[in-house]
Amino acid sequence: MTTKKTKIRVAQVGCGKRGLRHLSGWVSHPDDFEVVALCELDESRMLPAKEKYHLNCPLYSDVDTMLKDVSPDIFCFATMPDMRLSLVEKAAIHKVPAICF
Repeated sequence: MTTKKTKIRVAQVGCGKRGLRHLSGWVSHPDDFEVVALCELDESRMLPAKEKYHLNCPLYSDVDTMLKDVSPDIFCFATMPDMRLSLVEKAAIHKVPAICF
C-alpha cells in the first residue's frame, strides 16, 4: 500500500532579492512544497517573481486577506525587520502552523 505524500503549502510575503531566494528554495523541491500565494506591496516585484518561477497562485497586496483565503501550512516572509513582529502576530491570528523568515 502506498500513501500519497502531501505537499506543504507555502504563502510568502516579499518578492525582493531575499524573497526570490526563498521562492527558489520552495520551487526547487516541488515534491515537498507548493507556493499557494504571494503577497507584495510592490506589484512590479511580484508579477516577475510569479513568472520567473512559473507559479500558479493568487497574488495579494493584503496579508490578512491572503492568510484567510489560502490557510497555508507555512507563512514565509522576506521583509524589513520592522515589519516582522506584525507578521508574526498575523500568523498567530490566522493560526498558521509555521513561519519562516
